[in-house]
Amino acid sequence: MEEHKNKLVIIGNGFDLAHGLKTSYNDFIKWYLLNICEFIKREASKFEDELIEVKLKNIQQMPDFIRRRSEDFKIEWFYEVYSSGVFNVKYKAPLLGKLLDNYRTYSWIDIETEYYESLIEIFYEGNKPYNNSKEYHISEVRKLNSEFEFFKKKLEEYLSTIECNNVNQDINSLFQSDYCDGYSEEDKKSKIVHYLNFNYTDTVEKYIVPQTNHRKNYIHGKLKNQDNPIIFGYGDEIDSHYEKIQNLNINEFLNNFKSFGYFKTDNYSNLLRFIESEPFDVEILGHSCGLSDRVLLNTIFEHDNCESIKIHYYQKSETENDFLSKTQEISRHFKDKAKMRKRIVNFKDCSPLVKFRK
Repeated sequence: MEEHKNKLVIIGNGFDLAHGLKTSYNDFIKWYLLNICEFIKREASKFEDELIEVKLKNIQQMPDFIRRRSEDFKIEWFYEVYSSGVFNVKYKAPLLGKLLDNYRTYSWIDIETEYYESLIEIFYEGNKPYNNSKEYHISEVRKLNSEFEFFKKKLEEYLSTIECNNVNQDINSLFQSDYCDGYSEEDKKSKIVHYLNFNYTDTVEKYIVPQTNHRKNYIHGKLKNQDNPIIFGYGDEIDSHYEKIQNLNINEFLNNFKSFGYFKTDNYSNLLRFIESEPFDVEILGHSCGLSDRVLLNTIFEHDNCESIKIHYYQKSETENDFLSKTQEISRHFKDKAKMRKRIVNFKDCSPLVKFRK
């Protein structure tokens, strides 16, 4: 009989996306821009908040825009209406402008990574000979942090409008076979399944059987929960720039690093107690394993008690999946590459999170 060890199940945004939930940063920015356009349509004048100022320039062109259905809205429409002269747009927050410029190039938005890159730019700009002043650093980073805090509030507002009303049968089968029925009655009493949920949503709770060995850990916080506030920021303190930024001795530069958010609750210490207790296997369900969570994932993957890392990959088509790219992302969290090669489970023993269907 197969020995069942403790299991750490890492839940990422791909888990919500597999349920048809629009929880990506692209979806969030689309919602934000749509609300601006809808406001302009209603008021036929001007919209302004902490990030942007939008004025209507050409009311004669408004009817074409109004006839479009809001459910069909695309981020590209926003470019279209202001480039054609309908809107006059001023980015009060450079961070928003950078995000939209990146979308134009890559069709993808990553708020946390762009925030960190902007932080690095402020650091190096402030250390040029003509700008070498603490006052410059503080004023610029405070402005960036204010912009980022506004993004955080709007993201929480957006995600609070989303509900999951369905159970995915593929995912349900996975939970039942691997995390529930797969354990003997004796194992159910002694072995622990620790669900490390990086999402702010509670979609995973539709699958967790209320047993004593199933533990939920909303490591980045939970929507509408003051006792577990959301952590939104960057988590790569291994990065070569971080030590230089830290040595600048300006606390504002560190405000949005995730490590400091972990001190607000006992989630991180609960995770450490779990991984230090006895050997465990890791299973990844929908987490990108990107650098924004590098320190936390490094702590897990290189821990002496971690014995294997199994990827439930995204099956894009009959012939395409993201298994290779996911292993490449995971590799960046290993300093010891021998451990990486030993622990990542090979492709034939892994499976997709959701089966591809034509």
